[in-house]
Amino acid sequence: MLNKKITLAALLSLSALSVGTLLGPFSASAQHQNYPKVNEADRENRSQITDNKHYRVIYTPLPDPIPLNQHFRLKLTVQNAEGKVVENAKLYVDADMPSHNHGMNVKPKVKDLGKGIFEVRGMLFHMPGYWEIYVLVDHAGKKEKATFGVTLKMSPR
Repeated sequence: MLNKKITLAALLSLSALSVGTLLGPFSASAQHQNYPKVNEADRENRSQITDNKHYRVIYTPLPDPIPLNQHFRLKLTVQNAEGKVVENAKLYVDADMPSHNHGMNVKPKVKDLGKGIFEVRGMLFHMPGYWEIYVLVDHAGKKEKATFGVTLKMSPR
């Protein structure tokens, strides 16, 4: 019986490690809760300043508006505080529903298109409600996060 408990504990630990490795910098919804809360209406702007105010991130969804339960892409533009494009940055993108404590069922991929423009593929919001899109900008030794709010409504039938 002791061996079965140890084996089960080991399997659960390995599973948790695997999931954390796959999700990278956004490994848990709780991680997102450490950032200052902002009014949802302000979050719905498609242009946001990062948490430490060094960058501005602007997004455009493709298609627009974001569809329910269908893959969509994001075009992201990253600028510095002076409004100049930021090149050679690394971006990480994730999204979750803060009130539900869960995220997407897919892992998006970010591609640097150059001149401060990035394309994110593999986004999918599988249910209606308030979502937050998180963009982590890793550039010049700084890691800063922009948060965008999106309210997805049920599609009329």
